[in-house]
Amino acid sequence: MTKITLDSAACQKLGNIDGSAEICDDTGHVVGYFVSGESKPGQPPSDLRIPLSIAETEDRRKVRTGRTLSEILSGLNRQ
Repeated sequence: MTKITLDSAACQKLGNIDGSAEICDDTGHVVGYFVSGESKPGQPPSDLRIPLSIAETEDRRKVRTGRTLSEILSGLNRQ
């Protein structure tokens, strides 16, 4: 893992964050994300927003589209 040392002003800003934040350069380009030390390892930040509900995720799992593995392999053998 790469280690980056921040100046005290940046450390103070990050220290005031409870949860996570986007880190941007001076043009607004996202260069990374920060998760505060308050977050537990292996647990998502408390402010994380999941785009789909559990019910929507389960509904999408039930819909099967595409080709089976045997169909894919058969197509590769023809090439």
